[in-house]
Amino acid sequence: MSSNSPIFRGGRRKRGRIKVTANDFTELESAFNNTLKTYYYKNEKYKDICKLLAGIKLRIVMLLLSLLNHHLALKINILVECTYKKKSLLQEFDYQDRSFKTGNITILKSSNLENVLKNVTKKICNEESIYQGYQSGWALSKIDGVLIRVSKYKPLKGRSYIKLPNRIEKKHAIINCKNSDNKCFMWAILSYYVKIKPERLSYHHRKLVSKFDFRGISFPTPIKDIKVFERNNQFVSINVYSLDDKDEIFPLRICDKERRDHFDLLLLQENGEYHYCLIKNLSRLVSNQMRKDSRKLFICRRCFSYFDKRGEKKFKTHQRLCQKKKLQKL
Repeated sequence: MSSNSPIFRGGRRKRGRIKVTANDFTELESAFNNTLKTYYYKNEKYKDICKLLAGIKLRIVMLLLSLLNHHLALKINILVECTYKKKSLLQEFDYQDRSFKTGNITILKSSNLENVLKNVTKKICNEESIYQGYQSGWALSKIDGVLIRVSKYKPLKGRSYIKLPNRIEKKHAIINCKNSDNKCFMWAILSYYVKIKPERLSYHHRKLVSKFDFRGISFPTPIKDIKVFERNNQFVSINVYSLDDKDEIFPLRICDKERRDHFDLLLLQENGEYHYCLIKNLSRLVSNQMRKDSRKLFICRRCFSYFDKRGEKKFKTHQRLCQKKKLQKL
């Protein structure tokens, strides 16, 4: 679908959407000044939800890639609209509208959209299967179409100090600088070079400020400004990770190429505030979520593939190949 395609008017309700005639995703009229967009695919072919989502997967990927060309990150949810029927006591058919949907999903330019859609299909198909099991007598009459709601995702910004979760702190893999200003991104980078109590902001941090060029980035620092910092400092590369609700690590931003001065940062979140920390040992930080034992692993920062000590040569070969591939971040 082209970003210049005309917007379909009157598609906010289902009875209006069924008038769509295009055989691809059509942008529907927005009610929120383009902060929220809705795209609709009218189904004429498929009679099974799982086969429908598999059949239009490429169309969804192309749509999302087109939108990500204009935005750093997006929030989406996907909804499949259906009509169900069952015979009444008078032997006539009663009809019921029903939809199956995902929650909000954050996608970045480097997201693996194949994996995202695989999880979407699994959730929606499972939800439909449960509905069929509980609603005795109702049968699928028609799959009407697929809605994709898209909204801009405000980039995260690092601010002042946030304490590490106990489980993460016990791994001793993070330097969490206790700053009281909005420059936690800068202090996290510089804490790598401070050997005496690097978590305490001190003269040792401040005398290093001129080591890098921080011009052009704002404080607090949004993720999008990291690209500016990398351009200012040609030997620097930065990855940013975060924690899910189980305190497991996942990547937010992966650099295009690792350079001589590479930094891995952890972005913490608490009550709408964000804070950057320096990851001093990525292997120690994520090993337990890769496997049950705590042996040292060689971990690919780009795709999270891992190798034990016996596979060090394979790991180095993997690194060379992975650098040439498109990012596979979730």
